[in-house]
Amino acid sequence: MSWLTEDPTLLLVIGALVIAALAVALVKTGRVVMIAWMLAVAAVVGVGVLTERLIVTEREEVGQTIEQVRRAFLANDANEVLAHVSTESNQVRRQVDWALRAAELLEVRITDGPHIEVNNFTTPPSATAELIAVAKVRLHSGTSIYDQYAARFFLRLTKRSDRWLIEEVEKELPLGRR
Repeated sequence: MSWLTEDPTLLLVIGALVIAALAVALVKTGRVVMIAWMLAVAAVVGVGVLTERLIVTEREEVGQTIEQVRRAFLANDANEVLAHVSTESNQVRRQVDWALRAAELLEVRITDGPHIEVNNFTTPPSATAELIAVAKVRLHSGTSIYDQYAARFFLRLTKRSDRWLIEEVEKELPLGRR
């Protein structure tokens, strides 16, 4: 049922096709009862879209966490970034601290992904996410490191209480970069 709770596009397309078919039937037959059916289909689609908006899945929670981290990096707010990193992940904490001390991020965009997979069979539940991020970076000394710095990131997150925390980050640079 994740097709409904993750993305209502299929529901909207099917609803629009059914309403269009009922509109054609209304024109061909002239039966006013088709309008009632069209309204009923529109109501079902509306309830489906409302349901999708109200239900937040774990994949959406992980996506929201990644977006919050992106915004915190863009604000150059180390405390906010670290609020989304597990306290046991010293390596990730050091990487965040180093990155924000060394440079200012002027722009951060996620150009591909995040592609998220949640595993509820682990204790605590875990998730992996893969994404490509592009950033404009300036050293705190004022010089520009990269006008367009791009990298593929692989994240491992775990759910602690009701929050998703980053446990591990691996970075893969594009071809030709070191």
